[in-house]
Amino acid sequence: MADTNIAPMGTGYTWSLNTIATSNNNRVDNPRVNDNNVDHNVDIQPNGDNLRAWEAAGVVFPSTQTISSVSFINGVVTSEGDGYLEANISLQVSTDGATWAPSGWSISPPYPYASQASGKTYTFMGATISGIRGARVTGQVRTKDGSYHWIVKQVEIFSSDGGSGNYTPAQVLAGVQANMTSSSQVNSQPHLNSQTGQSGINAYQVADGFFAFTSSMAIDTDGSDPDPDPDHQDQTTFQDDNGDQLGAHHVPFYVLGDVCPDGQSPCQWFYYPEHNIAGLQFGLIFYNGQCIGAVFGDTVGSPDDPRKLGEASVKSAQLVGIPSSGSSGGVDDGVTYVVLSGPEWVVSGTNSTLNDNTQALVQKALNTLGTALGL
Repeated sequence: MADTNIAPMGTGYTWSLNTIATSNNNRVDNPRVNDNNVDHNVDIQPNGDNLRAWEAAGVVFPSTQTISSVSFINGVVTSEGDGYLEANISLQVSTDGATWAPSGWSISPPYPYASQASGKTYTFMGATISGIRGARVTGQVRTKDGSYHWIVKQVEIFSSDGGSGNYTPAQVLAGVQANMTSSSQVNSQPHLNSQTGQSGINAYQVADGFFAFTSSMAIDTDGSDPDPDPDHQDQTTFQDDNGDQLGAHHVPFYVLGDVCPDGQSPCQWFYYPEHNIAGLQFGLIFYNGQCIGAVFGDTVGSPDDPRKLGEASVKSAQLVGIPSSGSSGGVDDGVTYVVLSGPEWVVSGTNSTLNDNTQALVQKALNTLGTALGL
């Protein structure tokens, strides 16, 4: 059996500006590192890094994995000669997602530390490593003051067990879609697509405590992060653990209606309080092969229409590769949201930690949902 690239199951990151090889400082989440798209270039420090700075690109997983090899595709070297590592390339692994150590694996073919690396694929191999939460490729730039920053196209992390027996996003999404039938439909009156305003969106209880719908992703820019969107508001319905308004650029959140449109009970639409759903309730968002975690952060209400379904924050859009502008971004359809109800799925954290806390639950949620669906 061929080994499976499990990198898309985790969160892609880049590191730069560091003076120590194993530093976890200056980490930036970047979903393009592990999105299976080899046509783009991820510039780790486009403004140029410091002399002898350590840069890295890799993936952190929500649960421990067993890995058999790691490959990366070097980005295209620029006309100015930037885009390759100049010294000390290695593969590092982490058992907690934050503390890094050398893997001891060797690279093939040998890395040239020159522009000849442009667009080439390199693979690290060694004895299989179990119990790791992260893997990253690292090295130094500007040791010869030639390449000022590294560019990488993709990091691929392979496992012989397909990811420690975990359910994949594709498996779970297929199971969810199979259970989105008329017999599991929650609403008796149709919802509206948040991006297009068209009627016909339905919500389904795909398993006990799991609610799903497929719609658009309109972009919510509200909250504590400044945004040029003319419809931007400074407040969100729910706040973080410090009592601060959520920041749409930092927190991946989704949006639901704030009232039952006709004021009746039970509601003829999918109305969250009737389904054990609270603020910061965890959910999964699936789009174009990507799967991320998000929290219930904001609501749609007057003067807008609470029947609308299919809106999420700037950060949510960025993580799944959807244009994130509040005035010109979003997609009209094809986004599936799954809300996991109950207090055990309410996420704690602040604007600076909610993203990491939420992404750390993704594999647990996939496994829980996969089991509930009988996959």
